Order: sequence, then structure tokens, then C-alpha cells
Amino acid sequence: MHSVPIEDDEKGRVTVSRTISSGALDCKEIVFSVDRDATKDRPADSAFYVASVCRDGAKWKWASAEPATPRWGALQ
Repeated sequence: MHSVPIEDDEKGRVTVSRTISSGALDCKEIVFSVDRDATKDRPADSAFYVASVCRDGAKWKWASAEPATPRWGALQ
């Protein structure tokens, strides 16, 4: 199991879609979801994102600045 830092207050699913490795380079492309539970005002829903993570010593870190998120609004 690998740990990738995703917001503490979110939940979802993650899967590796592609491994990108060559010599010391150890990266993976991941597809992950952010799942929201239903409330009385809205149904449950999921949003899906693609990102790359690379090994930095014993830790995995985002290979891009940050996955695209709705809070970026029109900048996406």
C-alpha cells in the first residue's frame, strides 16, 4: 500500500492506471475520486481526477503542482 497525500477531510477511491519507471525514476499515473455522501439537500456524487505521483525516497509526492480541483474555478 502506498500513501499519497490527499485532503484529510475527503474520501474516495484511488487506482494506479500506469507505471512510469526507468532507472531511478519511479512514478505512477493515478485515477482517484472524491466521493461525497448524500445529504437532505443533495444526492451522493463522485468526481474523478487523474494525476501523477513520483517516489521521493520513502514517500510519494505529487508530480504536478496539485490535481485540478473545482475551487480553481475558471482557471482549470
